[in-house]
Amino acid sequence: MTDSSDDRIARALEEMRDLHREHLAIYRELAASQQESLRRARELQASAGGRLRIALTLIVVVLVLITALVVLLFRYLPAR
Repeated sequence: MTDSSDDRIARALEEMRDLHREHLAIYRELAASQQESLRRARELQASAGGRLRIALTLIVVVLVLITALVVLLFRYLPAR
């Protein structure tokens, strides 16, 4: 092989190495971004679950109060 073909092979190998490094860097960024997105999704899910529990508790309390009022009304209203 000649020096010029050796140089071309060396440049091609260097370019392949550089492209590989760039791809690895992009992959790392994407992986970090995905991890951050998953973390935020878990946080949102946890906070939504807490709000749902509060809402369901309030609904149950309101239904119990309405039921108690209906029972009291039927008990104390004169029967016709």
